[in-house]
Amino acid sequence: SLSGTVPSEIGLLNQLTHFEVSIAPISGTIPSEFGNLVDVVYMTFIFSQISGSIPSEFGYLSSLISLWFYYSPFSGEIPSELALLPSLTLYLHDNYLTMTQNNYSTALCDRIDQISGCSGTWI
Repeated sequence: SLSGTVPSEIGLLNQLTHFEVSIAPISGTIPSEFGNLVDVVYMTFIFSQISGSIPSEFGYLSSLISLWFYYSPFSGEIPSELALLPSLTLYLHDNYLTMTQNNYSTALCDRIDQISGCSGTWI
């Protein structure tokens, strides 16, 4: 069982395919080193105490197909780099993430479960 802040060393786990923080006493922000997890397929933050923004380095996660932010105090702009991940579906609920309307946001809206301002299909 982990507690404390999110260790940046997790970014060194180059064969990691699933990462989940769910109802755990872990706080702080997501380190930019998470952008090194190129084999991660699923990443989940549910009822977590992790806050801050989604690192733009998530755009390097070429294998990522599912990214969940449920009931976690994330905030800030959803990075446009996520639009470069063609298989990604975002699942957003009860957080403070936003998105500016631009060419990237149009591509992302069709793959987002729930965010205000999107005109795409929600799952």
